[in-house]
Amino acid sequence: MITAIRECAEKLGRSPTQDEFMNQTNVARRYIRNKFGSYTRALRMAGLQPKSSCARISLNELFLDWAGMARALGRVPGIPYYQRHSKYSVRPLLQRCANWKQVPLKMKAFAEHAGLSDDWADVLVMVDAHQRNVEDARTRPASAPGVGAALPFLGAGPLPNQRVGSDLFVWNARRTSGLHRHPYPSRVSRL
Repeated sequence: MITAIRECAEKLGRSPTQDEFMNQTNVARRYIRNKFGSYTRALRMAGLQPKSSCARISLNELFLDWAGMARALGRVPGIPYYQRHSKYSVRPLLQRCANWKQVPLKMKAFAEHAGLSDDWADVLVMVDAHQRNVEDARTRPASAPGVGAALPFLGAGPLPNQRVGSDLFVWNARRTSGLHRHPYPSRVSRL
């Protein structure tokens, strides 16, 4: 079979795809999988490199896409916005950066290194403002006004999974309010 793969590659002038190989030789997909484990392994055993199904996106293309989105949005885009509006997935950016929080810094560093700072100065200002906001949020004390407002159970009232009289309050992340009375408190045996 390795000889057949090499002959097919010589005819095509490149590594054949699995479908091309199967059409030219009438070898079943199952036979390849049983014999080699995968078609990629069969190609490598024949001394060929598999054809990559996707080309690596350059950092320049990613920057132009990300910065264009930031400019249109007026701020640094988050993952949900980027996923909806980008022509690329978030994976190429996450592979180049440790996490999404590092993306603005990496994009700024790339723009400065590639000499794009003048064309994208407004976006770089957004990145700086974004970083200041992130650092301010990190250094803000927990008792600052408005911090507990996001969690409904930190104010007055019962804590989650606490029984008050005959009502049982449970935390439910799917509900918009988060905290609600359980409809059948007698059925809840363990919280």
